[in-house]
Amino acid sequence: MSQQPLLNYSDILTRYKRMRKISFELNKVLPKYVPKEAMEATARKLGFWQDGILVFDNTDQSCVLFDQAIHGHFRDGKNAVDRYMDQHPPDPGSDQEVVLAAKKRAFYSLFKVEEIVPEVGVHVHDILYDRRHFLADVGFSQTAVEGVILASRAIPLGDFIMTTGAALPVDLDVMERLDEWLKEMCKSAQDKPNTTREEDAEVAAKIIALCLKSEGANRICYQGVDQDADDSAAPLAGKAHVGRNDPCPCGSGRKYKKCCGQRTS
Repeated sequence: MSQQPLLNYSDILTRYKRMRKISFELNKVLPKYVPKEAMEATARKLGFWQDGILVFDNTDQSCVLFDQAIHGHFRDGKNAVDRYMDQHPPDPGSDQEVVLAAKKRAFYSLFKVEEIVPEVGVHVHDILYDRRHFLADVGFSQTAVEGVILASRAIPLGDFIMTTGAALPVDLDVMERLDEWLKEMCKSAQDKPNTTREEDAEVAAKIIALCLKSEGANRICYQGVDQDADDSAAPLAGKAHVGRNDPCPCGSGRKYKKCCGQRTS
């Protein structure tokens, strides 16, 4: 195991909890800044669109769809984060400015767990870009196993990264199917570390689509980012069809037809 950098885990934990709460609140409103065409286009690309409706294998997969639509769909060079910041500029120097700036620099990759720091997070190897990070995540630190690989979008916050809340497990089947493609992508990423956000979005869509086709996606489990570490949400089984009168999966509290359903109709 490679030697991990010396970090102030107590300080990271304090900042992580603060930033995670802000990120969670932003995730409630950012879907409103997703263009009408983005939801259907993203759902089609990820395999969630069937016969004119959104279909999920489990309800947590809606997080994956909205995360990709928010960060990975661009119109006129801007995604939902850009549009939100244009209309609601954060106060200079505020935590919200820090989180929004980090969301604009979000990147998607495959992260292999190398070392667990209980109650704080995990040291990971960024496989795609061949670099190492400390991933702050209290819930994941309790369930992670060394060697496991996670596909996720991450936001950089100085000495640690934080996921955007829509991670997927990567099993051996996915890694085998990604092998040749990843070799080319890794070489490209290392030769060209400063990829565009649009390029990163295409990489994310490719990885997500393959992960969702594997049985590993059924083991997805998300912790509520505004909750304590021991209050994790268990994955739900079965098909989840989002009807027009169902609660919108973005978490707005409104009916789907009155919220994100307007973007796909």
